Amino acid sequence: MKFGVSERLACRVLGQHRSTQRRVPVGRSDEAALTADIVELATQYGRYGYRRIAAMLRSSGWAVNVKRVERIWRREGLKVPAKQPKKGRLWLNDGSCVRLRPECPNHVWSYDFVEDRTHDGRKFRMLNVIDEFTRECIAIRIDRKLKSTDVIDVLSDLFVLRGVPGNVRSDNGPEFAAKAVREWITAVGAKTAFIEPGSPWENGYCESFNSKLRDELLNGEIFYSLAEAKAVIESWRKHYNTVRPHSSLGYRAPVPAAIMPPPNPSQTWPQSRPCIRLKPGHPMGADQAHEAGLVLGHVAIAVLLQRLVGRARLSDRRRCPDKAEQGDHGCRELHHPASPNASTARGNRAGILPDDTPAAMSGQACRDLPLPRGPQAS
Repeated sequence: MKFGVSERLACRVLGQHRSTQRRVPVGRSDEAALTADIVELATQYGRYGYRRIAAMLRSSGWAVNVKRVERIWRREGLKVPAKQPKKGRLWLNDGSCVRLRPECPNHVWSYDFVEDRTHDGRKFRMLNVIDEFTRECIAIRIDRKLKSTDVIDVLSDLFVLRGVPGNVRSDNGPEFAAKAVREWITAVGAKTAFIEPGSPWENGYCESFNSKLRDELLNGEIFYSLAEAKAVIESWRKHYNTVRPHSSLGYRAPVPAAIMPPPNPSQTWPQSRPCIRLKPGHPMGADQAHEAGLVLGHVAIAVLLQRLVGRARLSDRRRCPDKAEQGDHGCRELHHPASPNASTARGNRAGILPDDTPAAMSGQACRDLPLPRGPQAS
């Protein structure tokens, strides 16, 4: 009755049945599966259009029309980039964030350069590296000049600390497109994903981070030295990772402080954390929250076991100070467990030794150390 005309009269004038105004269209049951197959084929064959993808779908068993594939193709934002021959550009490498989407942590990293100036007008550069799935800023390298060798240096340190990612996305800058960088990334087991030249939106995750860095920090700060710039930017990076709410993550921090890895690489920390699949732009659901709780529980148990083992060894040294420096044989004399196999199994299940473990307490000596069984052990 918005226009003063009833639904019955309007349908009678237009010659339509009244049920057509109330019926909610129901999508096909195989729409999600077909969309997933189209995206997978488009990712695998970057130079194929929707017609060729439709032919491959029909050969694999799908009874699908070309027009339906085209509709899904346009809805998902898929396209074949046009070739534009120009010297110095790397072609047949479609690494846009639309086609290559991050699916879990360490799946896709992206990096880019940002420039700024100190108070005296001298330019300095920043190399920003982010994990596209978690939105975490992994590193920001700052120096007056950054070359391809510096890119390899930064990536080598990150690969040791975080593991090798599946893909590394970047633009076609000379520092990233250098032959040494491409060959080194391929040698360590990762893949390079170059975006289309002149299309910064295809590296949208890193470009969005660069805009936040400039808007929230660089535009409001005056750096009087390079050392000051490094300290202030590193402080902002930690704040961005642990405190700042991210709108694409349901307004939570990319890496909350409770689950951040220890800064010392010698401490025990799994190189590949569980992949918590969270759809960008949506808050964490019940399943994701439960999985995140399990991760936090495992970390808490590991820390507790480490402290218990450390207290047990400190108690043994206090009980027998005259034999604390006898090395391997001293350890075997200090401990005579009733069941050596049981104590060894307990130690192996713990899998964690404190950082101050002496070098002499290795091998069988450390395996003979019993774990505390109750309050009497401390």
